[in-house]
Amino acid sequence: MRKIILCTLLLISLVRVSAQTKADTVQFLLNRLDIIGDSLKKQNQLILSIQKKIDDGDLSRSIQTAEGIITKQGHYISIFEVVFGVIAVLIVVVTFFTFFYNIQPLIKRADQAVIRAETTTTNVNTRFDNFNAYVENTLNSKFTEFANKIKEERLDQIFSDLFSNLPFQKKLALEFISTIPIETITISRIYSLIEFLSQPQSTEEEKIPVVELLTQIDKPEVKSFFISWSNVKPHNNTLKMFLFNYYINKGFSNYLIPVSNFIINYSPQSEEFKNYCGLLSSLNPRGITELINYPQLASGLNGSRKQEICNYLQANKIIWRLENEIDNCLLCKSISSI
Repeated sequence: MRKIILCTLLLISLVRVSAQTKADTVQFLLNRLDIIGDSLKKQNQLILSIQKKIDDGDLSRSIQTAEGIITKQGHYISIFEVVFGVIAVLIVVVTFFTFFYNIQPLIKRADQAVIRAETTTTNVNTRFDNFNAYVENTLNSKFTEFANKIKEERLDQIFSDLFSNLPFQKKLALEFISTIPIETITISRIYSLIEFLSQPQSTEEEKIPVVELLTQIDKPEVKSFFISWSNVKPHNNTLKMFLFNYYINKGFSNYLIPVSNFIINYSPQSEEFKNYCGLLSSLNPRGITELINYPQLASGLNGSRKQEICNYLQANKIIWRLENEIDNCLLCKSISSI
């Protein structure tokens, strides 16, 4: 019982203490609210006072001050624009004079320097090209000279081998003879070829490539040799054909001696004559007239062959259109005089 009473008293004490504390707190808050209210009133009064001052003239003075500042700034800007314009003009003028008196001469000198450089380069290139051309021409000339020297030495050896006692070397020389360019045949080499044809030990087969080469050479020495040369076997038709074509091309009337010898020494004579007339009829018909009027041929033919030849001429005179020439030729008249 006593514990209950003590607890009740303790609870009442706590309630009273708590109520007193709350009452003190409320009183403190009320006091603070009064202080804040007074402060707000003072600030409101201060704001009203400032607003009144502004309304009374401070704002006007501020505006005037700002307008003055703006006006000054406008003047400054105008002055700056004028100064900037003057500076710009000066810059243009200075730039023009600088370009005209300094830069333009520099450009001209630079252009001249470029032209001189290009000219120098062109000259150097020209000299280099000329040098290359000189070197190339010199090398080509030396090479050509060396090659010609080698060819000449080779040709000299070939002509020397024509008279060699070694059959193999002589055979190689004769095989190479027909391939020799005509322009390389000098007078001394012509005489070597003529000497080879004239020597008794040269065979008929060996003479063929030499005659083939000589008949392609238009030299007086060759013509003089073939006018009188008759050291040809009667039945060597290949060799005689080379010679006969040469006679026709070089003037048949100059070679009547060897042709007559070919006909007279051939057996039968009439067959050889017919072969030559057949060639002359298509290549040089006038050569037939020259041949049948050549005294050496008329006197060298035997009677029977001469008559056979005349009959052959009479049979072909119309075809060859040589009627009058054949009827009055020396060869046919020599028959009638027998």
